[in-house]
Amino acid sequence: MTDAGRRIVTYREVAIEQTLDGRPPAERTLVIRTLGGSVGDIGQIVHGEAELEPGRTSVLFLREHVAGLFSVTAMAQGHYPLVTDPQGLTRMVASPKLAEFAVEPSKAAFTRLRGSTLGECERMISEELAR
Repeated sequence: MTDAGRRIVTYREVAIEQTLDGRPPAERTLVIRTLGGSVGDIGQIVHGEAELEPGRTSVLFLREHVAGLFSVTAMAQGHYPLVTDPQGLTRMVASPKLAEFAVEPSKAAFTRLRGSTLGECERMISEELAR
């Protein structure tokens, strides 16, 4: 790993349970690329990258790089693990690897999305797509 241009890149296959933009998924699974990971006993942490945990359901905002290969939009900003609140509602929480921002937090998408239910998220996406 002495080569300055070399990085560890992790590829994960994720299952699609539902989409939030009203379109049916084209595929049942997608391959997601994230920066960092481990190869043998060598590891690399990329601060601010989405951390996709196997078995944990999340909302992901994705962009396609090439046919069939996606990354999380804006790294951890596009990753929202799902939790169940005390009332039994499923809510989106901020990615555990979300970095601090210098922008006004009230203007950031993660501020609007954090804590919302899937239905609220769908409504916000629909409103944005209608613009």
